[in-house]
Amino acid sequence: MFSFFDQRKQISELRQELDSQKRVVANLEIEWSEMHDRIRRMLAKISRRQQREDEREDAQPGAGENGSAIVAGTENATITSLTPRQRAWQAQLLSRRRTLAAKAGE
Repeated sequence: MFSFFDQRKQISELRQELDSQKRVVANLEIEWSEMHDRIRRMLAKISRRQQREDEREDAQPGAGENGSAIVAGTENATITSLTPRQRAWQAQLLSRRRTLAAKAGE
């Protein structure tokens, strides 16, 4: 007879635990949904920024028919398919290398 009351108590505790777990899962689903939306908005923003940057680079004069251009200011002018932004980074990199090589040669 007492085992019946003990089982009812256990069932009640299990139901409470199940309800608690359901609330936790619901909160996690809400957090995941919010995070997914935030990531989606960030990726859209990055995509729009990249698209505007590409449009600006395409609109700049000096590019050849196939998108290649001549890079001046180096020892040998070369043909490259780098964007103007990439060429600026490349020029900075070459400048740093030359500086380091000069310091190492001293």
